[in-house]
Amino acid sequence: MSRSIKTEVNPQVFKWLRESAAWTSEDVSKRLKTSVEAVEAIESGEKAPMLRQLRELSTAYKRPLAAFLLSEPVKEKPKPKDFRKLAMNYLTILIIRQKRRLKKRRPLINRKI
Repeated sequence: MSRSIKTEVNPQVFKWLRESAAWTSEDVSKRLKTSVEAVEAIESGEKAPMLRQLRELSTAYKRPLAAFLLSEPVKEKPKPKDFRKLAMNYLTILIIRQKRRLKKRRPLINRKI
């Protein structure tokens, strides 16, 4: 008999993580195999997500599980202006995030060389 563990998550953080990964509520509901209403209930604070759901989303969003346990959303740098006709998709946002992370590490790498 497996037990599901409900976790307390700040609804603003839950919504921020979804939006920063460029996912819609429908995408999340498909990934978690639940209804859109259930996802919206989590984002409004009416319902607590299960730990299994947070693990699944942390993998999907490419974020650590601990990000869901933050007390408030982190202020990120604004996304660069996109002059293409298509909107930024999930992959583009992921590449920008990785580039910024590597840019922070560059001074450390240069000192070791």
